[in-house]
Amino acid sequence: MLGKLFAHEWKDSWKLMTIMNITVLALSAVGAVFFHRNSSLVKPLFESFEKSGGDTLYYLTCTGYFMLLVFSIAVLAVGCTIYFYIRFYRNLYTDQGYLMHTLPVNEHQLILSKTFVCLIWRIISALAVTAGIIVLMMSAFGDDFDLADILEGITGLFEDFGVIRGFIFIILIILLLLGKALFTAYTGYVCISIGQLAAKNKVLAAIGTYFGIRVLIQIISTFGSQYMVMLSAMAPYDLFELFESNENAVLIGMTFLVLIVYLICAAMYMIVYSIMNKRLNLE
Repeated sequence: MLGKLFAHEWKDSWKLMTIMNITVLALSAVGAVFFHRNSSLVKPLFESFEKSGGDTLYYLTCTGYFMLLVFSIAVLAVGCTIYFYIRFYRNLYTDQGYLMHTLPVNEHQLILSKTFVCLIWRIISALAVTAGIIVLMMSAFGDDFDLADILEGITGLFEDFGVIRGFIFIILIILLLLGKALFTAYTGYVCISIGQLAAKNKVLAAIGTYFGIRVLIQIISTFGSQYMVMLSAMAPYDLFELFESNENAVLIGMTFLVLIVYLICAAMYMIVYSIMNKRLNLE
């Protein structure tokens, strides 16, 4: 049944998300073609304040294009998150929720189906934005932006870390990025679910909870970073000798960070499940 829920969620969301991703790629492609044929004209974009005449029109055109591209990327990044928040709310906590919660499925399947689709589209959107920017930069700046240098930097990572530790580092980066995407999704889901506990103004309660959580996260991050700085300054030198090398310290630190992110995501998931299973209120 989870597969059917996934298919239904995908069918309802793929059109809008595809349009948004294609828009970003199309704008990047237009810019790539333009700058590839006029690469010598890129510099006036940054020097036009000191120029006049024809360069002013070029500057305005380029500025307008970049504003449109940046706007489309922002809409894709923010819009993707908000869109799936709205779908979660409408499908599970409005009149549609009466139907969804009477299906022969459990709360885990409802939550996971939405999580999987949201996560997949966030990955697709991130890849689309990255690909578009890389193509655009390669066309605009030519030899000044060499993709081979980036690949060489990744290769150098394996030389510095070693093959095994290099692969572990890349895996940890991927897990961290996925964890961040999950964290973003579950932050909205848990706020929406907590908002449903309010007797009135459930949407406002959810929004207030969201901002409250964001403030709490910021406070914890600030004090956490300051604590780590103090700890590193106060810790005896022998403590750092426990690490075989700085690379090991980086891997250990990233491992703890990944574990913390996923533990928080698991906690938020259980809050959503608990509210949906025991305190569901669709009135």
